[in-house]
Amino acid sequence: MFLGYAGITTVGFYLYYLTLKKVTNEELENKGGKFALMPLLMAERDREFLKQIRRNREEEAKLMANVPGWEVGTWYGEPIYKTLPTDTLIEPIFHEYFAHAAPSDTEK
Repeated sequence: MFLGYAGITTVGFYLYYLTLKKVTNEELENKGGKFALMPLLMAERDREFLKQIRRNREEEAKLMANVPGWEVGTWYGEPIYKTLPTDTLIEPIFHEYFAHAAPSDTEK
């Protein structure tokens, strides 16, 4: 009985070792895939972020077209952030980012 137990345990450990090696190799391959795709996914996320900001500016220009003295990105011609250079990106808060989107888009 003890020899049977020892034999079955030894075979079980050997099969576990083979499976562990396979699982470890698959996890390593998955991590490599994530590392390869992450820059692409981050670039696409940033690209969509900038496209949404552009759509917000265009929508603001359309909405405020009839208001005299209104310039897009300013408060009646006065820059909002006076201490920053004009080419600095100021990330909008959540409600400004989704200001002209459907309410269902904000829940995603």
